[in-house]
Amino acid sequence: MNIKLGAILLLTIFVCPAWCADEPTHPSGLECIDEMELPGYARLVWLARVAGKASALITIGHSAGTPASVDVRSEQPLLVSFLKARLVNARFLGSCADRTIEIRFNYVLAGDPEEEPHSEFKLLAPDTIEVRARPPVPRVRP
Repeated sequence: MNIKLGAILLLTIFVCPAWCADEPTHPSGLECIDEMELPGYARLVWLARVAGKASALITIGHSAGTPASVDVRSEQPLLVSFLKARLVNARFLGSCADRTIEIRFNYVLAGDPEEEPHSEFKLLAPDTIEVRARPPVPRVRP
């Protein structure tokens, strides 16, 4: 009897979180990527000193692993248009066809100012890409 109770308890702890979630979740998009240019700080985004979070919901088409739709949400409008333009060119695995996946982005400006943008990337499980850069050197207009 104790073995059965233990097995049920283990199943509840390890399996139920995936099955028992009340709200629908989108699978992590990172495991579906076949090829994607990492969207580092583009010069315009960097010069505008944009920092913040964005979430991309990508519906993968049923052929050729291309996105059927890309919906980017962020409080930073420049991040929305920048990321959408980059993500439409991504390619996804055929095994992920007809799925909607989520990839999250976190753009961070920190450290001493630099003359040119140099992005560093960090993957954060399960579905986040963190993009870090130093802020631009302030320009003084005469």
